[in-house]
Amino acid sequence: MRLPLPLRFLRSLSTSSVRPLAARIPVPTAATLTPTATPTSRRKPVTVAPLTAPTTAPCACDPSGLDIDRDTPLLGTMPRYSTHVVVSTGRNDWSSRIEFDASAAAAVLKRLLRGGDPWRPSLVTNSSLSAEASTPGEGSIHIFPAGYYIPRLPLPPSPAALALLTDPGSAATSDIHHHHHLLLRRVRTPTILICSHHTRDARCGAYFPPLAAEFRRVLREKAIEATVAGSSHLGGHKWAGNVVVYLPAKEEGEEAERADGWGVWYGRVGVKEVQAIVEETVVGGRVVDGICRGVVGRVIEPTEAVDIAGK
Repeated sequence: MRLPLPLRFLRSLSTSSVRPLAARIPVPTAATLTPTATPTSRRKPVTVAPLTAPTTAPCACDPSGLDIDRDTPLLGTMPRYSTHVVVSTGRNDWSSRIEFDASAAAAVLKRLLRGGDPWRPSLVTNSSLSAEASTPGEGSIHIFPAGYYIPRLPLPPSPAALALLTDPGSAATSDIHHHHHLLLRRVRTPTILICSHHTRDARCGAYFPPLAAEFRRVLREKAIEATVAGSSHLGGHKWAGNVVVYLPAKEEGEEAERADGWGVWYGRVGVKEVQAIVEETVVGGRVVDGICRGVVGRVIEPTEAVDIAGK
């Protein structure tokens, strides 16, 4: 007797005629998934300092009437990346999406780096830093957290130059160095980037002027040499003001030449938090509790990280 079609179909799916699904899907092994980024266990730990009130009155006030998320825990909201390519433009605002300006350096680099090493993702942003590059076919680029500066990067970059952007650790070991015909300089002072991208979101645009003024005031009063600049979209406008602090390595001698810097991301930064960031992070090399979104190039000491996450 001939079985009905549904029963014949079910019989054809017996275990004798179908191989297990797991047998047909290769399981990733160490040979196929070898990360190129620095393992977390090899990164130096940083400690956490409490957020304290300023001892001097801020020179400006925070903007009012903005919809800021004050409830979501900030730790862990930093974008995942290995290299931050910062393009100098001399401006503190840009098109809503910087990739829309197809001929600009940031757009060119975003397109080229989009399909890079998944273990070393790259972040590309514009900045208000002054550009030495003066022709449309080149750009002035900072590479963080490693801490390199390329005054004139040809666009589009050569394969060697593009590899340098994603793995700068193989480049210069001295303050001024030539790498594949590119002039590189080490960044030896802290760099403070504040999201100023008003056309992307008015909240960060409103926070940038008072935060920039307050950072410059505190740095000046404490005689600290550091660079303060605006940045395009850093993610998390609802946590404005958004600030990223990049610090050079503090090793001395030959160790300093080989070492990379590191960075801290902060959110919900107002003028009253600026002094703590300068004293604890820029000077002390510590992470300020409660406003930290994450670190790059270092790891937060486990006990402190648990304490922050639980608050």
